[in-house]
Amino acid sequence: MDKDDLFGELASPDLLKVNKAKRLLQYITSNTNLYLKLVEIRQRNNHEKETIIINLGVERPQKFKIDIRSEESIALVFRADDLFAPEVLMLREDFPKTPHQNLQPELYPKSLCLHAESYDSIKLTWTPSNFLNQIQNWLRKTANIDLHAADQALEPFILPSFYNLIIPKRYDPAEQSIINIYRHHEGNNITLFMNPMDQVKKSDFVALCIKIPPTIHGIIRYIPDNLSKLRCIFLEADFDINNEITHILKKKYLEKENEAILEKKVIFIFSVPLTRNISSDVEEIDYYAYITDKTLNTLGSIYGIFEKLSDSSIKSSGYIIRQKQEIGNLENVKLLQVNIQFTLDAHSAASCNNVQHFSEPIAAIGMGALGSQIVNNLVRSGFGKWKLIDEDIILPHNAARHLLPNCFTGYSKVNSCKDFFNQTIDDDMVDDVLNLNILKPNQAEKDNLMNVLKNQKYIFDFSASIAVSRYLASNDFARSISIYLTPDGKNLILVAEDDKRNVRLDWLEMLHYREVINNHNIVDSLKTATIHRYGNSCRDISVQLSQDDFAMWSGFASKRIRELVSGTKASLDIFLLNGYEVKYIMANISNIHKLKYSSWTIIFDDYLIDKISDCREKSLPNETGGVLLGNFDSEYKICYIIDIIPSPIDSEELPLSFFRGFNGLYDKVKNIEEKTIGQVIYIGEWHSHPNGYSIYPSTADLNTFEWLKTIMDRDSIPSIMMIIGENKSISIIGSEPIV
Repeated sequence: MDKDDLFGELASPDLLKVNKAKRLLQYITSNTNLYLKLVEIRQRNNHEKETIIINLGVERPQKFKIDIRSEESIALVFRADDLFAPEVLMLREDFPKTPHQNLQPELYPKSLCLHAESYDSIKLTWTPSNFLNQIQNWLRKTANIDLHAADQALEPFILPSFYNLIIPKRYDPAEQSIINIYRHHEGNNITLFMNPMDQVKKSDFVALCIKIPPTIHGIIRYIPDNLSKLRCIFLEADFDINNEITHILKKKYLEKENEAILEKKVIFIFSVPLTRNISSDVEEIDYYAYITDKTLNTLGSIYGIFEKLSDSSIKSSGYIIRQKQEIGNLENVKLLQVNIQFTLDAHSAASCNNVQHFSEPIAAIGMGALGSQIVNNLVRSGFGKWKLIDEDIILPHNAARHLLPNCFTGYSKVNSCKDFFNQTIDDDMVDDVLNLNILKPNQAEKDNLMNVLKNQKYIFDFSASIAVSRYLASNDFARSISIYLTPDGKNLILVAEDDKRNVRLDWLEMLHYREVINNHNIVDSLKTATIHRYGNSCRDISVQLSQDDFAMWSGFASKRIRELVSGTKASLDIFLLNGYEVKYIMANISNIHKLKYSSWTIIFDDYLIDKISDCREKSLPNETGGVLLGNFDSEYKICYIIDIIPSPIDSEELPLSFFRGFNGLYDKVKNIEEKTIGQVIYIGEWHSHPNGYSIYPSTADLNTFEWLKTIMDRDSIPSIMMIIGENKSISIIGSEPIV
């Protein structure tokens, strides 16, 4: 094509109207650079487009690998509407085919691709000097094959268009060379699906799927608008598509007497393995698709394979195989290129989220507002293979904060979430659901539940149920992580067991209470929230919490979960919201001790021993004491000792005796009970022995213990007395309740 056809008529420099063209001309005429020469100016359609043609010098290496000349003739095309980047067209007819060229019609000049960014961003800082420098840089690097970085993704074999075909990420034409294609219209957009959501929908096209041998990336640069040109493209890769098309037509279709298939329009799908150079291995596989204007029976006729019968007396599909097969004019098979998009699998989702892919099996308990949104975040990042456990259905009020909308009302939470997540990521992220109450499975459900909880890599507990976390802690299940909000929604709590499960959810729960008791930042965090009633039953109530908080905390939780599963240690994390500021507390977890006393287990840690020891040291040479704080779990027969109250001010501390007072003690214990919603209570007594004395209980100690036992037996809970001596040595006197 000549310049008049491409760029319009010659124009005077004084008549330029396009701003960027005028700026470039100003730069060229005011520049004495010997490497830059103005050749001519052209305009088309009353200055709708203005073209400046230049000769531009290129600083090539002495030994260049691509035929880039020391001076190149270039047309720079500017649009009046400035909607698209100025075109950079290489006017030399034999300019080489290289990576990083824009898609052009056949016989048009080669078009350089200078930017990966959108033009809307580029034009904010566009200048003539930068523009020309970018062109020179493109040519210089291309001459030495340096433009495409070693770690940069390979360029497509054929550049794409703007129509979309959705195919599975792991599709292999070798496994299925014929497949139905479905069409969806949305405004001016047309999307084609290889595997649509609605499997019963009638297909619109039939695809012939072909896999070609490995080829070097980025060597084709024009649009094939008919099948003959497409064949020529693949012939450059030493592959004749006619052979494969003929094979598929014979084998796949003519053996099937299915006239409906033969009347469908044909789409070609090509699988193209790409290499970086002629001797390298395949790095990735690209897929390309073309819609034809021919039905399958017409294509078969063009390829000389079969033809339609006119004799209705012959009982067949109406088509016969020709004995002599001659291929007709393939230029008559017009093509429209379609851009292929892959369904989102777990690996791609992880890459989109800039995180590592994580495929370990996980059981998630509780698909409520918080759980559903946290799992949603994790699923969308390709995280985990999930089993969901919950007995509830979606109710109308759930739509205020739950991941799922109101159209799921009346349906099982776990089944609905499974469908939602598996439609979000094309990788069966949820492989099973258990629609049951984890604490009350029937006999048929119990075996499966036990198998699930024991054979996962992790259990995530989103139930916000103390009973559930205690149940998980008391059994030999997988490593567990519990995530919940405080009643006011202002604190997010994550407790994670260590990988050996030495520190379990129940003890981490106690450490949370300890933080509530001792950390002024969260002292009121467990107070009861405002209640919303959504039904007539006394149980039809829900806490009033903002969806803003659920959305925010689910983001914090999913991010922290990824960190926790990559570690091995136990953790108690507390996130506090104060206005628009979030404060993070990582609680200290010290070594724990478990003592078996008859049918009960007593659990405490080094923190408790250190705190009692400090009180003892400060009171020496006198004895001192106080009360023990903790929790009795009557279901699993565990006594948790988590803190103490030191000696009241009216106590009598002597070198060889201690008499605990009562001043203010009741109010302190009551206050702690209220802070911890009744979970931390008075559980026993402690006192010290002076230096030089054993930690064996004295007669007075035993008398005190009998008094304690009388009190504790009233509620059928154990009696516990702790004695501390030198070097943090301790003894515990305990007694089971009478009943």
